[in-house]
Amino acid sequence: MLLIGHQLIPFSPLYPIDSLDEITLTPRDSIVLFEYNPNLIWHCRENEISFALHVSNTTEGIIGNGAGAKILIASMSLAIELQKLAEHYLFDAKVAVVADEESAISEVAKHGIDALLLPEGIISWKS
Repeated sequence: MLLIGHQLIPFSPLYPIDSLDEITLTPRDSIVLFEYNPNLIWHCRENEISFALHVSNTTEGIIGNGAGAKILIASMSLAIELQKLAEHYLFDAKVAVVADEESAISEVAKHGIDALLLPEGIISWKS
């Protein structure tokens, strides 16, 4: 299980963006994070930029994986569904849920979800 944002475990933080312009403001080789957006996905693919997606349904998750997302972030119920698909279809993307506390680790692990994203795993870089 991947823990993103836990103080005792090395991780690559995610940089939330809302637009193409913000990508240029993130550190080189960082992983940008955004809501499912075909234009941003296309730009990241064309420019070999690592990205993570917030997905709100199965279709977005499947497309996001096929498009090369490193991480698919979903609600717990959707993550459980996506994780089954990920195992069946051998997704390259990791399925993740967001939680405020490390106490969620056991619940996420119980469902076999690939990753847990804690608040410290998302860099607040915008002013």
